[in-house]
Parts: sequence; structure tokens; C-alpha cells
Amino acid sequence: ILFRNDRQDIVFVGRDNALSLGKQQLLALGNMMQSMQNSGNQAQIRADNPEFEMHATDEVKQIDNYTATKWIAKSSEVAEEYHIWVTSDISLSWGMISEPWFAELPFLDGMPSQRWMRDGQTPLLVERYDNYALTELVKFEQFREYTVANAEINVPDNLKVITFQQMLMNRLNQQ
Repeated sequence: ILFRNDRQDIVFVGRDNALSLGKQQLLALGNMMQSMQNSGNQAQIRADNPEFEMHATDEVKQIDNYTATKWIAKSSEVAEEYHIWVTSDISLSWGMISEPWFAELPFLDGMPSQRWMRDGQTPLLVERYDNYALTELVKFEQFREYTVANAEINVPDNLKVITFQQMLMNRLNQQ
């Protein structure tokens, strides 16, 4: 996945194509997902996608050489919760992801990502608990500061860059 600030798009690189999604396409995709979700069986959708409430805690710990603060995402609907550890010790350029419109995408609903970006926080560790037992752990490691050359964020020459509409038409033509 490439986040290209200069072109204001996100590119999903595949085997044969690279799907480029700009701001308008991401918003349209988000709205389409939201309307599909709203038109389905609400009880099933709710069971498959429980709502989580997130809040910051006062708990602080060292993760590697970084001071991290704990956030908790809990649901009253399932015996599952997430602990997300964020730090202000790492400064990242979030680019267009930090823009207000990006937080309006339905799949980011309820996430405090805008606040993290505004406050200069970066997630370091995500822990998933089921019935109070740790079941998954994702740790972000090896942060290095360096300037990225354009060659590193360009789509390889052997891939065709397509839009979301082109991808949909290709899929329809294959059926």
C-alpha cells in the first residue's frame, strides 16, 4: 500500500494492477460501504460488527525505548477488548490520512486516529483480548527516520494503474 501525498491518493499494489484511490473515490467507496451496511439485515450486521467505545487511560509503560500511553477499546456486546499503546516519542508525517475528511470514512468510525495525529501520537502496540485472555498482538518495530526517494513511492512500471471504476468494470466483464 502506497500513501502518496504528492498525488493525494492511496495505491493498493497487486500482482497485475495498482488500484489508485483518490479522495473522491475513497469517500464514494466509504459511502457505498455504509449504504450496503444500512440495507442489510441489521441484527446480523450488528452481531458481526459490535460497537466499541474507546478511551485513554492514565496507564503508561516503556515499549522498547518509547514511553507509551494505553487506550482501551471495549464493547458491551462481546467479551473482547483491545489495548492500544501510543507514543508521542515518534514523529510521523501522516499526510492526507490526517486530513479531517479521511476520519469521516465509515470504517474509521469511532477510532481516535484524528486525535492521535493531531496530538503527534503513533501506535506502537495493539493487544486483543477475548474473555480476558491475550489472543493477538501486533507490535510496530524498527522505526527509522529517512527521506524517501520518489522511486520508492512510485508504482512499478510493469503494473497498470487503474481507478476504482475500472476495477469494477473489469470484475463485471469477468462474470
